Amino acid sequence: MQTSRSEIVIMNSIRTRQPERRRRSGSTLLMSIAANGFGVVIAQAISLVSMAFVGRWYSPSDLGVLGMTVGAVAILSPIATMTYANAICVARNEADSLNLARLAFIGTLTVTVIGIVTSFLFFINGIDGWINAVMGTLLLFSTATLGIITQTTFRKRFIRLRSVALIGSALTVAGLRIIGGIASPSGIMLIGAVVVGNVSAGFIMASRYPGILAGRFLRGVRRRSLFRTARRYQDFPYYTAPHSLLRYGILAYPPLALGWLADEHVAGQYTLAASVISGPILMIADALGDAVTRPFAQALDKDQATAVAAVRRLTVQASILAAIPVLLLWAASSFLFSTVFGPAWSDAAQFAKWLALWGGAMLASRPLMCLIPVVGLQQALLRVEIITAVLRIVFFTVALLFFNSPLLAIIVFSVLGLLQSITMSFKVFDRLSMLGDRTIYRKDRAAS
Repeated sequence: MQTSRSEIVIMNSIRTRQPERRRRSGSTLLMSIAANGFGVVIAQAISLVSMAFVGRWYSPSDLGVLGMTVGAVAILSPIATMTYANAICVARNEADSLNLARLAFIGTLTVTVIGIVTSFLFFINGIDGWINAVMGTLLLFSTATLGIITQTTFRKRFIRLRSVALIGSALTVAGLRIIGGIASPSGIMLIGAVVVGNVSAGFIMASRYPGILAGRFLRGVRRRSLFRTARRYQDFPYYTAPHSLLRYGILAYPPLALGWLADEHVAGQYTLAASVISGPILMIADALGDAVTRPFAQALDKDQATAVAAVRRLTVQASILAAIPVLLLWAASSFLFSTVFGPAWSDAAQFAKWLALWGGAMLASRPLMCLIPVVGLQQALLRVEIITAVLRIVFFTVALLFFNSPLLAIIVFSVLGLLQSITMSFKVFDRLSMLGDRTIYRKDRAAS
């Protein structure tokens, strides 16, 4: 059977397009990181500018109330979603991703209702106590729901939309912080600003999915389908949920412990330092990890050696990026904090130097940490995090109770976090080296 001239032309055009397609697929990871990182950087710049006004207008106690509330929400949010939201981005198909979103939202709605009922029954300690409980519950609902919508956006590859949502949310929060500082500065005002910011970001991203705003994704739910999806992705509530609970619980413990064992003033000093230093670093780390996980999982099925080499290069680049804020803060933290926020925040400057070490290690190791489910190291990570979490909580509490030194508590806390990141990075590097060596061995065998 002879091939016609038109078929030959088509076949040649396909061959010439294949290198171009490979180049495009190779640049997908970089483009995703750049688009997501742009939104994160702009949003964090807006947040840092607004924090200058917060430091001048709000007291450390007001910021301590915000830090303690956000800390409690960080612990409860993985419980509410059962970390099924984390599986949306890597789900096998669209039906599974939809069911995972449903499961996460049903859990969030259940915990929210329980929180509101509990605030009415047990936390009625005057109008201020009731408002604090209700605002904390609303913050939990908005944070968990925003996480579900964000993961759906990443699965659909709408990275620019997420960047726009981050910038819009940052502008909203900054504007409300300034208005609240002028009108009536308080911790409740700061919490309300974060709630409204989460809602605005959720609406911006959900505008691409009218069904979410209309609630149509909850219609036609089949219990058997939900149960099958829950069983299929049971590794997330079994392993990822404890990991997330440990990770965010560790982030939340210092302001809660400082508020309970010291006072809200010290908790506010820590909250400002964490917002200025650890907050941006962790947000960039999350954006980096969200952009890496799905492209790497896909590339790993095609060419393991190339994917492993790309992650190694990305880890080196993240380490260089993390070193910049660490060196800057160790050189001029006291000057920066006193100039930008005022002389009342001298303790926050000392806290920030040590928090930068921990945050920098998390940023440098984030590309590797996000690959732990892909390379099958969840159990190893869980063991390491349980050990280090217990040590950090114990030493932090001992430093506060017996030495009465918040700075010593934060130093030990940050150094142990640094050692944890280094330990898990070496474990992931070893597993990636094994994957790369196996791929090279297969190619050599095939060539011979």
